[in-house]
Amino acid sequence: MPILGDLPLLGAFFRSSTDQNEKSNLVLVLTPHIMRDDADTRRIFQDKMNERQEMIDHAVVFSGRPWTPPIDFSRARGLVHVMRRASHKVDEEKKLEELRAPRDVKDHVP
Repeated sequence: MPILGDLPLLGAFFRSSTDQNEKSNLVLVLTPHIMRDDADTRRIFQDKMNERQEMIDHAVVFSGRPWTPPIDFSRARGLVHVMRRASHKVDEEKKLEELRAPRDVKDHVP
């Protein structure tokens, strides 16, 4: 009963408390950028501020929908893209080698 828990001496018999530990993990994603001059620094800073503002606006306006960050296609795709491109290049070279290889010529010997 909620009221009896507020009594000074007898309240301890009507109250209950539990200690619970909850573990949470923090994931930190780092994105390296090559900054050649001050213009690159300003551009990256402005891009990050725009993304932050879009996320805040989206959280306020569309609190029920998930936020997806904008995709910047002007940057490179990263290591996976480089690996895929190298794999495709090797496959193309294998196909070209197969086309260049001499084929068995059938003789018309009686």
